[in-house]
Amino acid sequence: MTTTVITDTPEIVLPFTGVHYTNAINQLPSQFGQMAAEGMFPVEPMASALVEVDISAGVISALPVTDPEAPSTFSRKNTEEARYFRVPNISHLHTLKAADIRGILEKAARSANPKTLIGETNKELIKLRRKADITLELMRTSALKGVVVDGAGTEIYNFFTAFGVTKKVVYFDLGTTTTKVLDKCQEVIGHIEDNLSDETMTNVAAKVSTQFFNKLIGHAKVEPYWLNWQAASALANPATIMDGQYRPRIFTFGNITFVENSANVPMWGGSSSRIITAGLGHAYPVGTGDTHYTYAAPPVDIRALNAPGSSDTDLLHVTDKYLDHGAGLELKGQMNCLPLWRRPALLVELSDAAS
Repeated sequence: MTTTVITDTPEIVLPFTGVHYTNAINQLPSQFGQMAAEGMFPVEPMASALVEVDISAGVISALPVTDPEAPSTFSRKNTEEARYFRVPNISHLHTLKAADIRGILEKAARSANPKTLIGETNKELIKLRRKADITLELMRTSALKGVVVDGAGTEIYNFFTAFGVTKKVVYFDLGTTTTKVLDKCQEVIGHIEDNLSDETMTNVAAKVSTQFFNKLIGHAKVEPYWLNWQAASALANPATIMDGQYRPRIFTFGNITFVENSANVPMWGGSSSRIITAGLGHAYPVGTGDTHYTYAAPPVDIRALNAPGSSDTDLLHVTDKYLDHGAGLELKGQMNCLPLWRRPALLVELSDAAS
């Protein structure tokens, strides 16, 4: 897989434009895109940085049978409340210094070659893309918990508070051997079904910590099913055992697909944080039609507004600035997006504790 996205050709020569940088960085493959691969939080382009979510009561509902000679039922007007969310701006600077490139050799294919501005620019774009990807993955996964946080751990939005919803918590009590785990699973599913309203779903999934997953599959009433699941998976997919790839553990029990998530994100400031807190999990419906989006706002750059060559679905926008006297090049990347879970009543927190 090539990682060179900018090349020194007659068509593209220094200085590059913001369109060159932006197109290049958005062509790079995502390194932290599990949520997108699962179809979660699709990108919804916007013309502004303000998201309005209308809450309609009883608009989509089943219709009664009517007599052919009787008047038809009337469509009821929307009873709407609105919630407003401002899309945050996340920007980051990378600097390329002429002194860091001039006369310095780099090793490639066992030979030493002079560093080039184009090569170093590509490296900086790749670094910038990785930082943006892991930030977006953190924001999307935390949105599944009902609270969006940024790379510093700062809360951007609490959807339970914003929509006036009380968070549902189901305590699985996995430390007690007599706990009826199937009943706990049904409690989760029942809560989601009761709050679907005019939505639909295909199944229920839960991203859980390693600690929760270990206690679940080790529980006396669950372990036999887990062992059979493992054996059946090995028979159905023998190639996956030998290919050496890392895969999170997955287990469907009680009509919930439990997915282990042990991701540890390096946070801004030098600390690190588990996306899923130890002992917890977060269940949500899969296959919904209008529940979650990543809202993408235009960049904070007057030159890019309605500019030709830009895409509404680009999550990253990059511009450059030459330092005084040609001392270097400053690259600024910005991401203007907000993963938003529009129906927080469909989110359920799971705990391995008794209460």
